Amino acid sequence: MKAEEVRYNGKVYTVIHKYSSGYCEISESGSQFNVELVHETNLQKIDFPSNQQEINTDPKT
Repeated sequence: MKAEEVRYNGKVYTVIHKYSSGYCEISESGSQFNVELVHETNLQKIDFPSNQQEINTDPKT
């Protein structure tokens, strides 16, 4: 299962944990040590189509 990704302040973050209070711990993609605590109302969920397939960019195939 892929980690949930969200947009916050124009950047992409990974959700680490969701609390019952509505707050989430998020980490900027690629930075595991910089964690922020924000309310879920400040996050924009990034939706990917369920039928999205990996695109082959190798010109040899």
